[in-house]
Amino acid sequence: KLLLNVRSKIALSLLFSFVAAFLSAFLDALTVTAVLISVGVGFYSVYHRVASGQGSSLTAHDHADDAGVHEHHREDLEEFRAFLRSLLMHGAVGTALGGVCTLVGEPQNLLIATIADWDFFEFVRMMAPVTVPGLLAGLATCIALEMTRRFGYGARLPDAVRHVLTDYDTQEQSNRNAR
Repeated sequence: KLLLNVRSKIALSLLFSFVAAFLSAFLDALTVTAVLISVGVGFYSVYHRVASGQGSSLTAHDHADDAGVHEHHREDLEEFRAFLRSLLMHGAVGTALGGVCTLVGEPQNLLIATIADWDFFEFVRMMAPVTVPGLLAGLATCIALEMTRRFGYGARLPDAVRHVLTDYDTQEQSNRNAR
């Protein structure tokens, strides 16, 4: 829903970074990254199936093979790849930024806390002078990259892809039962 409801790429990128940072402060950062990748692949495979002319068919589909992609979908597919790539990178950076803030996010934080004899909250308090400015700088970098469209960032979600994903979401919502 987040991908479809937030139209501003800068806001969406910040949300991805911030949510990933928040989650990785309380879960292992690599776990959060794995979830982000899985979600991205799910979105990509939905559009790739449609771009290949298979629609919502239940037959097996290889989203790594572009041979069946219709010519008029190729440009949107490339733009969607760039869009997802930048969102996943913002999310991955967010996991690194959030992972350093608490004991749980990164394994080496446990070592630091053990040697310093800090509990969870003391670790957060003692590390905040370094981690909070780092988090803010990371989020500011996210904004700057999206605004300048440098290094492959700044790609927008093509309208055709948004339409396909919205239709897919509507179809999935109608298929759910009340339980």
